[in-house]
Amino acid sequence: MPSASEAKLTLGEALYWDPLLSGNRDTACVTCHHPLQATGDGLSLSIGTGGVGLAPERVFVIERQVLAPRNAPPVFNLGLAGMDTMFWDGRIQTTPTEFINPADDFLPPGLENAVAVQAMFPITSRDEMRGQHGDYDLADQHNVLATIGDHDMPLMWDTLMQQLLAVPAYQQLFQAAYPHTPLAKLSFADAANAIAAYEMETFTFLDSPWDHYLQGNESALTNEALKGAALFYGEAGCAQCHSGPLLTDLQFHNIGVPQVGPGKGAEAPLDYGRSRETENESDLFAFRTPPLRNVAITGPWMHNGVYLTLEDAVRHHLNPAQMVAEYDFRQLPALMQNDDLEGTAVRTAALSAPSFVVPTKALSDADIAAILAFLESLTSPTARDLSHTIPDSVPSGLPVGGAIQAEATPITVTEAQIAVPQMNIPSSENSLPVFMGGAPFAAAPSCNGEFVTHWLNHVTNVQGEVVRMFETNGAGVAINDLNQDGWLDIVFANLNGPATIFWNLGSLTFEKETLPDLNTRAVNIVDVTGDGRLDIVFTHITSSLTYWENSGSGVFERLPLPGVRALAHSMAWGDLNGDGTLDLVTGSYDAELNLTLGDAFLFSDGEGVYQYTQESGAFTPTRLSETSQALVIALLDVNQDGQRDILLGNDFSIPDMTWLGQNGTWQSASPFPATAKHTMNFDWGDINNDGSFELFATDMVPYRSDEISLAPWMIMMETMAPEPKEASDPQIVSNVLLMRNEDGTYQNRAVTSGVHASGWAWSGKFGDLNQDGRLDLYVVNGMIDAEMFHYLPGNELVEENQAYQNVGGSFFEPMPEWRLGSNESGRGMSMADLDNDGDLDIVVNNLRSQAQLFENQLCSGASLQVDLRWPASSNPFALGATLILHTSTGSYTRDVRANSGYLSGDATRVHFGFPVESQLLALEIIWPDGAVTFVNELSANTLLGVERP
Repeated sequence: MPSASEAKLTLGEALYWDPLLSGNRDTACVTCHHPLQATGDGLSLSIGTGGVGLAPERVFVIERQVLAPRNAPPVFNLGLAGMDTMFWDGRIQTTPTEFINPADDFLPPGLENAVAVQAMFPITSRDEMRGQHGDYDLADQHNVLATIGDHDMPLMWDTLMQQLLAVPAYQQLFQAAYPHTPLAKLSFADAANAIAAYEMETFTFLDSPWDHYLQGNESALTNEALKGAALFYGEAGCAQCHSGPLLTDLQFHNIGVPQVGPGKGAEAPLDYGRSRETENESDLFAFRTPPLRNVAITGPWMHNGVYLTLEDAVRHHLNPAQMVAEYDFRQLPALMQNDDLEGTAVRTAALSAPSFVVPTKALSDADIAAILAFLESLTSPTARDLSHTIPDSVPSGLPVGGAIQAEATPITVTEAQIAVPQMNIPSSENSLPVFMGGAPFAAAPSCNGEFVTHWLNHVTNVQGEVVRMFETNGAGVAINDLNQDGWLDIVFANLNGPATIFWNLGSLTFEKETLPDLNTRAVNIVDVTGDGRLDIVFTHITSSLTYWENSGSGVFERLPLPGVRALAHSMAWGDLNGDGTLDLVTGSYDAELNLTLGDAFLFSDGEGVYQYTQESGAFTPTRLSETSQALVIALLDVNQDGQRDILLGNDFSIPDMTWLGQNGTWQSASPFPATAKHTMNFDWGDINNDGSFELFATDMVPYRSDEISLAPWMIMMETMAPEPKEASDPQIVSNVLLMRNEDGTYQNRAVTSGVHASGWAWSGKFGDLNQDGRLDLYVVNGMIDAEMFHYLPGNELVEENQAYQNVGGSFFEPMPEWRLGSNESGRGMSMADLDNDGDLDIVVNNLRSQAQLFENQLCSGASLQVDLRWPASSNPFALGATLILHTSTGSYTRDVRANSGYLSGDATRVHFGFPVESQLLALEIIWPDGAVTFVNELSANTLLGVERP
């Protein structure tokens, strides 16, 4: 094997021994793979971060830490050819074209071998190196790695690389190892390659007695060992699995090992082994055949270290049932003596699995002694004493190898010794002065760990007994503080009946008022005239917009919007030309107009998409498209040039439309590689906290694929089979989640993020529902149509709304335990804090069923909410402002908007959730005209009012 460069080996040695790679700064790679413990840790199950000492004395000093579920394998001889399968369950494997790995496509490029790929993952494990939420490192600094979501491995790697390169000594080591790569282009893959090179160079030994024997030295083995070798390769059958230069087939077998320890995954306290990766019953309790070089010194043995002597491990292979029946759990460390694991059903689970390998040969005690002698001959004399590999220091200045010396409790480390990443907060020297006021949130009345449903006395209905085509599209809902009393009010649109206002009286009590406005679709609450009072605007089925001007004291007067005449299904409001007044974009739903108006629409000029510029109280139209099937319009900065662009989501075969803003003019563009074919909804949010907004659109895809769930869809799907499309057509029948790349392009990550299928989806919105600093997702769905679903009871496709928790900025996990799975056929939906307790509640306008308010009683995390005011402008609620909350656990970006989702309006009050341990550093406000304000005096769990003079 060719040697790596000396510089690369020097870097790899530093990284292998330096606890800077762990979240708590107490654990290094060597903690569980120590040369004095034969490159293992001498424990049955590892004590990773939160522990102190070296085996067998290593113990936890942080109570919340847990044992690793599997034994730490030694790292001997990883440099031998063929070592292409890593971990006990083989979750890393090498194929001719790729590395199969837990991060899938998120694995960075440039990794040189499976050993390097393996080195990427211990730092992502909470049990091994990353730590738990709320941990503090040796300098009493917050554990940054632990705050990152479990699925956001790229962010963990990037964060760790930033920490390494914050140390000048590491900058020099990386530059020497990779002289042709700028520091800014290096990734943790380069660190992993160096670690792998060091392991392969330092711990590969081919000088055992068995090696000398194979090279022709017939006296290298004792007679006992020779007898054992004959048995091993002959009648004992050991070589059926333990073959080749590594003495392993690198395959997976279930030999009925007793189940001990915490177990792994959802099956705990059991550990299904390889089956957790393949989901094949034939792999239940199967684990990778371990290499046997140096096996005599690498105990405890088996995947969970259940046997403390090599003889017991050998005897288990001969009679697993007897060994399991006679196994004495009292021999294990106290941490592993769990009463639940001593039950017969758990202990013998692997024996009863169909994958169990039944031994076929019984051996005498003399035969076993001979095999043990042969296994002893596989030990390299060099491997018995590796003390010379221990360095004197590591670049970070932390204790070499981490907290592995018993006297290391407590370890005294100065803050200056540790590279703690600092939040990159822009200078506040030119901060625009503001007036501020704040009030603490009310105490949550109850904490149930779920959402509680309240029914509101509003029903969006249709004209007849059944729901016809396009009536099924339902109506929207908007939330804002209409009377400026500090409590957010609710307005419901209604297809057949009056719209309604629900005045918020506090404590989730409301006073209902009807508005004499019929057949309404979308609703937004905005200050149209800039007089400081919030107005109400509706779209309609077959008429133009209606505008209800707020005259104060809870009185609204219906007035025309001068110049706005086009029929519209959807709308969006914002200052699109930077003059300080709100402009308007509308879009028609031509399919419905054609069905409803018939020839009157067919022979007209049509409707389409209009952008209205407001000046001196009148609106001047610019027609952007003559046709549209516009279910949703969004205003956001697609190309990050500082100007809001127009996104329009179309139903059916008309592709979605984008117009880029260019100082008051509009340029058609196609920035997205994929769009939903039936785009119902747009919402945007910074789901990975990188400062850029991601865009989410809903479509119609069953959220389950089993036969029972698919059955209601099947007849409809057969009649609506997709037509052939051009290769250049970006439309797909799927939700899309568009994430911005560094080069400004976008990619669809809906499938890998787990949100491509959420049912017949309508409104879907982001919001930090559990206040952990990550935006979660809620999607309402269902369908009622007398023609389309004539074969279903009530003509209704009954589906549950879908709630997803953001578990790392790159994956969304379904959360049925939040109790948000209503099946009332929701359409419009909005999120806001309706009881002023700090967290987000949810309101849904259902079709033919009472509206629902879901009260958030998760009672997790902390929050800050912000009301912006700019009374000296014609945009007094600062629509279009961007807010960035900088904290010790990350920076969170939000914006002030009038609408998002489906037919629905958003409160101008901005909500930030974050972990309770976060320190609030600064609130950065980028006002609509580009001026910036920094607020440095912040308190968690507060409603903050900020007024710009």
